[in-house]
Amino acid sequence: MKRKQMRNYRLKHYDATAAWSAWNSARDRGARVPEGTPIVDVVTATIPIYREARELSRATGERWEVDHIVPIQRGGLHAVHNLQVVRRSFNSAKRRLTNDEVLEAVIAGEWQHDIGPEVLKIAKDHLVELVDDREEQDSLEALAAQGFLHRVETDPTYQPSIETIQAVFERLQGNLTVH
Repeated sequence: MKRKQMRNYRLKHYDATAAWSAWNSARDRGARVPEGTPIVDVVTATIPIYREARELSRATGERWEVDHIVPIQRGGLHAVHNLQVVRRSFNSAKRRLTNDEVLEAVIAGEWQHDIGPEVLKIAKDHLVELVDDREEQDSLEALAAQGFLHRVETDPTYQPSIETIQAVFERLQGNLTVH
């Protein structure tokens, strides 16, 4: 292909080009894909994720990136179920931590970064699991957690502090261990 044709292809298929470029970068860092899955299928499935990151960057004026939930260096796969769209600032702060480790750092008071939408989503997902696992769904602790979840889901301006997140988890389960 001539240079002009290649440039036009890349512009027309920007998200596919980004997905392939990301795979090449991940592969260079030792990434694996689910066993028995052709690379082309994995990359094709990730295109919407890269599109979402690009669209959020354009809409918000803030840089959004695709992050591995379980980092490649920690054995995470390069697959749709292990990818999430996050702000660049969160991705930089998270580094080689898993989402569970980020939540544990928040609860332990060791997270030195902002509580953005990513941390709220991680906390919300774990709270939903904890509330669902409780036998006493109508206990005060479960009801308090459900109220917190409702506010996080319905009020986009609500930005709870680290202390609030810690209190909700401590109240729901004395000594929290994230699974």
